[in-house]
Amino acid sequence: MQVPDPKIKKIYLLGSSQVGQLNVTLINEHISTYDPKYAVYNLAYATDSPSKRIAELKYLISSQPTIVFYGISYRDFVSEASNQYPLPNLKEYYDKVFSFNGLVSETINPQLITLETIRTTFNIPTIFPPEKKITNPNTPFFFIPLWMTVITDEPRLKKDAIYCKTIEIGSATNNKELTSLKEMIDELQKNKITVVIFTTPLQRDCLQGFSDSTKENFNTMLKDISSQYGTKIYDYTEKYEDLPIWFDSTHISYNSKSMIFSEDVAKMLFGEINN
Repeated sequence: MQVPDPKIKKIYLLGSSQVGQLNVTLINEHISTYDPKYAVYNLAYATDSPSKRIAELKYLISSQPTIVFYGISYRDFVSEASNQYPLPNLKEYYDKVFSFNGLVSETINPQLITLETIRTTFNIPTIFPPEKKITNPNTPFFFIPLWMTVITDEPRLKKDAIYCKTIEIGSATNNKELTSLKEMIDELQKNKITVVIFTTPLQRDCLQGFSDSTKENFNTMLKDISSQYGTKIYDYTEKYEDLPIWFDSTHISYNSKSMIFSEDVAKMLFGEINN
């Protein structure tokens, strides 16, 4: 058991599965070159939304992170959030895990993990793969099934992107998700916790599926948050839209050829803690 270390500076990544796909081991390796006392935790979970995440706000605050990075996208402002996945046991996690120093294991090599995953994927002897998954250190609520390590071809991505046409965002007035996100930012800032927003990337066909009004309302909400709270917003929405790195139209594959997003997020974190 590790000895508690109050000097550890915790950085949290929040969001849904698009954030869960980030390689926190790779990110921690980058950050540790700046200061080994920083530890990054990826607290993403599937179908997260601000109206769900706000339920853990007191635990977030009591565990005293230095910075919270919240990854959001269009789906996060659709109020009919899925209840397919229940919330994790937040109190148990924060009580037990964050009572220790949380330093990342030095024995984990993200490149080797990814390469081994790919080898395993393509050596499956039957059409029904065994139930294997990738679990990353400091990523307690999310795991990556092997089928999400595949890079999908463009025709299949185009078919998958039909889902994006179903996403409609109305105006900011009375938007439940926007209200919850603002409440979280307000409380975190009151407790001297820095909040940074970043938008998660989407593939080109998905982006083309959104209506003009949905795009306008999404951008208006981001500007509203930035203006009201002085929150910095990093925009990754269109950054990788044409790159061959996608598992589906809303998720970058967890693959050795697709780590550019994790690398860029590491740079973003480094820039913020270096301010």
